[in-house]
Amino acid sequence: MSSWILKIDLSKISQNDRRNLFEYVIRKGVTYKDLGVDYTYFHRVKTGKYRITDSLLLRILEHLTEEEFRRIVGSNAAEYYGLVKEGVVDYGLALSILDKAKEDPVLQSMILRLGKELEKNLGKKEVIVVQEDVEKFKKLLADRDPKTRSDRVRYLIKALEDMGWTLTPEKIREYIKQIEAKSPSLAQHIAKSLKLFIREVLNNHDLYAAFKIPQVRGLPKPEILNENQLVEIARNIEHEGARAFFILLAETGLRVNEVLNLRIGDIDLENRIIYVGKIRKTKRAYITFLHTSTATYLKYDYLPFREKYVEETEPKLRNLGVDVEKWKAKLFPMSEDVLRQHIKKACLKVLGKEIDLRTLRKTFATIMHLKGVPPAVVNMLQGRAPPKEFEVLERSYLAITIEDLRRYYEQYAPNITAKLGYEHLDFMIKRALSKAAKYMSNSNT
Repeated sequence: MSSWILKIDLSKISQNDRRNLFEYVIRKGVTYKDLGVDYTYFHRVKTGKYRITDSLLLRILEHLTEEEFRRIVGSNAAEYYGLVKEGVVDYGLALSILDKAKEDPVLQSMILRLGKELEKNLGKKEVIVVQEDVEKFKKLLADRDPKTRSDRVRYLIKALEDMGWTLTPEKIREYIKQIEAKSPSLAQHIAKSLKLFIREVLNNHDLYAAFKIPQVRGLPKPEILNENQLVEIARNIEHEGARAFFILLAETGLRVNEVLNLRIGDIDLENRIIYVGKIRKTKRAYITFLHTSTATYLKYDYLPFREKYVEETEPKLRNLGVDVEKWKAKLFPMSEDVLRQHIKKACLKVLGKEIDLRTLRKTFATIMHLKGVPPAVVNMLQGRAPPKEFEVLERSYLAITIEDLRRYYEQYAPNITAKLGYEHLDFMIKRALSKAAKYMSNSNT
């Protein structure tokens, strides 16, 4: 056993630090056999079901250097060495050690060596990251968009694993350069995640300033559809729920999850307003609008279809123990996969290929910009403006009022339902007569 381990008071080492030490040696490649335990016990410790005992801790420490131990436990090292008791430094003990060193050449050598190592480590500005840091990062991202949160954590963990969970300015710079040489786009994603993690969790200026986020140039522009293509796709969607879903995505430019999460109460057909009401740290959708023809379509075509669908499906869901009331409140209670499949089928028929539904958000923004709509208006309608701007808007201090937003929307936003005929009264009368005739025919049968 290494001599430095004998100086440690194992009873003082917290379970949190024990777990950080355990996870560190695992990342170094230490196995359950190396620790002298069976796999079942090892797995239960790893998953947090078992605490780390003093005997297992001793075996863990044998796979560490003293320098690694001190870096991982940080400021707690002094207490574990006995120099700190109940949060107070035992200066008497520290001074007695230094006084003893005057007469003890071996102790003098140890103190000088430790001093040089400390100076060297401070110069390296090395930081060891532990799982607890990653968990804190996840909590900080709790109010972000689910995909953004998932991507940020995934790219961070990849970087940490590639760099052995130990960060220095030089190591990060070299790592980003290596990734950038292979994939500039990947390097950009990883750098963004590292920057956010270092700033919010580690709060380390040297690491944060050590590298820049690579700029990706020359990426292909996303494919944008024109309004005629949008109309033809909508016309060819056979499922009424999928058609309504597609129309709202194309006519509002909202995110896919925002439309999927809309509730019946979020749509005001009389005033033609959609209340999205989602608030996150970086994204907030406020309100957007409906064209008159779209409100007509929803009222006379989609909502009756939805009502019938809910009526037929509700008994089956009750038998499955689903929260039916929550399900019934959704504007689109159908399966997302079903909606996507019907849209995909129509796209293949009209375009000869399927599209990413996120293209509709980009298409909306592009159409609005090409028509000369101010970027601030587009940002507000699509939920990209920060919460502060909406607070100002609500106080009426901003030049753009809610009615201004409505006018911009009605004049310039894509209007699929108008081209499908829903703004013409004679069209609606003919449809009503046709439905009545069909109903009478079925009744006579």
